[in-house]
Amino acid sequence: MSEYVTLSLKDAKLGLEERNMDVAILDLGDPWTLIKTMKDCLRPGGTLASVSPTINQVEKVVIELQNEGFLEIETLEILMREMEVREGKTRPAMRMIGHTTYLTFARKSLDTVTV
Repeated sequence: MSEYVTLSLKDAKLGLEERNMDVAILDLGDPWTLIKTMKDCLRPGGTLASVSPTINQVEKVVIELQNEGFLEIETLEILMREMEVREGKTRPAMRMIGHTTYLTFARKSLDTVTV
């Protein structure tokens, strides 16, 4: 698969030279500060994903995505419930972690031109 996919882990706050990326994932405390940087790195129609543990962070991310012209902005809350798997009596565990994190996804506009 490496002939089709390039995966890199970088500190975007130090700057990025990459352009025309298909996908970028932000997982840091203040992801809204890097929305413009990611917009410059993504290809038109590219997807940006952001991981945020608090709804306050999500709000700032979504507002910045809107300000930068991203489309199809969607936020999902991730809940975790383990399954007790036993032959003939598999069921959800009695205890559930009510919240683990939020994932926000957005697409860069197709008519955005990066110089």
